[in-house]
Amino acid sequence: METIALAEARENFSKIVDRVADNDEAIIITRYGKEAAALVSLKRFRGEDGFIASLDSWRQKETLPTKSPFEGVRQKDDARVFEW
Repeated sequence: METIALAEARENFSKIVDRVADNDEAIIITRYGKEAAALVSLKRFRGEDGFIASLDSWRQKETLPTKSPFEGVRQKDDARVFEW
């Protein structure tokens, strides 16, 4: 994965987009020497092993809690004191 400075990415943006789209590669764009963004092809983004597939897989595995963590909490007479 190639890394390109933001200034260079601005100057050659259309060429970089063409390169990413044609070669199915990913490029990291840095700002002030730190990673700031990634440019990936749609094939890599939407593909079987891509970001969207990974996100969908994660969503299927994760479940929301069925019980609220505050279900058994009761407020005492003093408005600032709670008990479980």
